[in-house]
Amino acid sequence: MAETINPEFKFINNLTSALAEGDQAELINLIISTPIADLVQFIPALEIQEIVELFSLLPAKYTDVILSNLPSTFIKN
Repeated sequence: MAETINPEFKFINNLTSALAEGDQAELINLIISTPIADLVQFIPALEIQEIVELFSLLPAKYTDVILSNLPSTFIKN
């Protein structure tokens, strides 16, 4: 029987790999291929440094969409 991979684990693993390589194209592909509902669940599970790197490498049009869909409790003053 094939082992199923947790989608959050797979996303974080792929994201970590793309961040380590500084591969903006791979990051964009990962973001646009992941439903926004999943993104807003997966992103808070990231380490702070990973979130900073993610938003620094993505073009503003992607970060704006993600930030506008994150729960207000995620963005603290």
